[in-house]
Amino acid sequence: MRLPPVRLKIRCTQLDEDPVEMREISKEGVKGGIWAKS
Repeated sequence: MRLPPVRLKIRCTQLDEDPVEMREISKEGVKGGIWAKS
């Protein structure tokens, strides 16, 4: 599962900019696509 490590990366970047967007990325991230974009 690569969700734990990737989530941490987005948490640091997204949380610093927008905590709400991090939640949306987590939902779309599961689909596969936002992880590589961020």
